[in-house]
Amino acid sequence: MIESDGIKVLIHAPTAEALKRARQNAVNLLRAQPDAQVRVMLNGPAVGAALESEPHESDPWTWLCPNTLANTGKQSRAPMHVMDGPAILMIARLQQDGWAYVRA
Repeated sequence: MIESDGIKVLIHAPTAEALKRARQNAVNLLRAQPDAQVRVMLNGPAVGAALESEPHESDPWTWLCPNTLANTGKQSRAPMHVMDGPAILMIARLQQDGWAYVRA
């Protein structure tokens, strides 16, 4: 078995199809490694797809791009979060902080 040692994984989903994969990836990751930190980072069409879908168990780990929200006139819903800056910047910063990047 592989030790987690504080594994941190960001799962990036920019499309509606990628959102489906990202959600399942997050659930599978936490089922296999409950102490993992996970963030599902959405931008582009994935943001609208997430907001228009039924609530999902991955919503508490979901982060939405503020630029996409502004450009589409949409608002976040709890328990989803809004990133502190554009998705590209937040993804780069998390990688600098040791988060593993996975494109869904």
